Amino acid sequence: ASGLWRWIPAAIVVAAFGILSSTVLGFDASLRIAMPENIAGGIHLPAFAQFFSNSELWITMALVVFTFTMIDAVESVASVKAVDKIDPWRRKSDANKTLRAMGVCNLTSGMIGGLTVIPNAVPSRSNIDSGAHTLWSNLYSGLFLLVFAVALPGLLKLIPLAAIAG
Repeated sequence: ASGLWRWIPAAIVVAAFGILSSTVLGFDASLRIAMPENIAGGIHLPAFAQFFSNSELWITMALVVFTFTMIDAVESVASVKAVDKIDPWRRKSDANKTLRAMGVCNLTSGMIGGLTVIPNAVPSRSNIDSGAHTLWSNLYSGLFLLVFAVALPGLLKLIPLAAIAG
């Protein structure tokens, strides 16, 4: 049985227990994850025409972009270095590649109205604990999140915020 538990991520166990307990205890919707009824309805593209027509916003926007870029860069490099230290195979990541990839991701995400993308040590730790050996595990994690958000938003709405915080 201990071998089976190795293949089930702790986050899934916590989410399942949270769904079960919040359903049995009748948690209010305000204590659970909020998901839009229609994923496409939750996407709002930036108002580029208004931005380009109002030159008063340009300096403010440049400052915001610069600030987020610096914060993302520092957090990205810190996450990569932290994951390198816990990697059982002692591989070393290329911070320059990470920063280039984050630049492309953030540019693309921003152009379609998304938030900044930052590599996170938590999924990387989960992947390491699950025995992942390559960066493909990060892609699979993202794809699973996308599938759940698109195909099972009703299930995600049952997860209490306390489970996510845990």
